Amino acid sequence: MTMDKEQLQQALTAHRLWHETGGVRGQRANLSEADLSGADLAWARLSRANLTAANLARADLTGADLSGARLARANLTGANLTAANLARANLTGADLSGARLARANLTTANLSWSNLSEANLPGANLSEADLFEADLSGAGLAWARLSRANLTAANLARADLTGANLTGADLSWANLSGADLTGADLAWARLSRAQFELEIMGCYSILGARVTEDQLAWLCLHPRFGKWRDSLITVG
Repeated sequence: MTMDKEQLQQALTAHRLWHETGGVRGQRANLSEADLSGADLAWARLSRANLTAANLARADLTGADLSGARLARANLTGANLTAANLARANLTGADLSGARLARANLTTANLSWSNLSEANLPGANLSEADLFEADLSGAGLAWARLSRANLTAANLARADLTGANLTGADLSWANLSGADLTGADLAWARLSRAQFELEIMGCYSILGARVTEDQLAWLCLHPRFGKWRDSLITVG
């Protein structure tokens, strides 16, 4: 569905009124499958809007409010989502490859099976986000907050996780090969069957992490982890 600027503005105005009046006036935006590629949506208020399978490639969504929005299977390749609010948004299967998400709020967002390869997310808040089997290869996640996030079977190969907060995150079966974990906090994280070797050597902490017996044996070979040995929890 193609929309011109006037149609888009009308939809945004009606949605804003719908949101401000609790649905009494206006109309909830239904932009599913809309072609909004390259659109200027900076600071737009699209909380709880339906953008399922919309084409938002290269769109400017700087500071936009997309909290609770439906963005499953949306195309957000190369989009600018700097400081955008995507809390509780449904981004299942969305393509965010190469997107800019610095300081974005993605708390409790559903990003399962999404593509975030080469995306830039420094300082983003992904606490408690669902990133099951997400592709984060080569993503920039320096100082990002990923506490209690579900990263089961996620691909974090070559990701920059410098200083990231991964406390309590589930990294079971995740691929961390080539990732930079310098200063990252992995306290109480689940690491069972995660793929890592030297990548973990620079992390800040693995206090209370859950690992397999094989991983424990490997970690115990390195004096770097001696102080946490007794706190590590072995799982099957």
